[in-house]
Amino acid sequence: MDHPPAGYPGWSDVSSPDPSPHYPALWDTATHVAVIRERNRRRCHRYQKSPGSPIAGVVWCARCGHHMTRHTNRHVYYLRCAKHARQSVTGQPCHANYVKESAVIAAIAAYLDDLITNPAALDQALATINPSGDHRPDLADVETRLQQLEARRERLALALAAGDLDPQMYRKTDDVLIEDVVKLTREQQRLHTLVAAAPDPEIRRQALSSLAPLLPDLLTQAPPAQARALLQTLGLRVEVDSGAITSIRLT
Repeated sequence: MDHPPAGYPGWSDVSSPDPSPHYPALWDTATHVAVIRERNRRRCHRYQKSPGSPIAGVVWCARCGHHMTRHTNRHVYYLRCAKHARQSVTGQPCHANYVKESAVIAAIAAYLDDLITNPAALDQALATINPSGDHRPDLADVETRLQQLEARRERLALALAAGDLDPQMYRKTDDVLIEDVVKLTREQQRLHTLVAAAPDPEIRRQALSSLAPLLPDLLTQAPPAQARALLQTLGLRVEVDSGAITSIRLT
């Protein structure tokens, strides 16, 4: 039996609408109503209505590469390795890598603040973003090979016109070259699409400069889904090992 300070007896989720004469009230009715209203307001706060961590999809386990999930302990938010959290189901253990969510948010804010206050650091971070994903050298190579193939076809046509090449041999050779041109043209189109879809460094610079001053307030006050979408769009990646942040970088 619960005996709330307002004198309303209750049991589990069931409570009496009227105060009991057997339990003296420590609160008056107006105070009791105000407390209940405030509890309901906090329970419906926009941050509480949007479950999940605001930095989900940004923090990763450095050991196994799995993302970190939110874990609550005594009303404090922690992050832990998702693979570790599911080891009883998957049978694939990993280190828990518990780290306070607030500590990671503070580290992210400090990292972004350093980038926008240190132009050299920002230039270096932007210059090293996903170098393996830069398809411009591959595109240049494909375009050079296409030019070489067209030059070979032109020489074949001149040799045929001069009577130095058998027509049947010309057709067979040119058909092979045309197949190569078609393949390279498709590859050229694919690479053009990848290059066009790559994030523009200047746009990312502007996004970083506008977002960094808003942290960490944005991560603690905005709906988690909105906060993590912004961080993921920036390409931010944080890695954690043994409960400590091992790296923060742009990808």
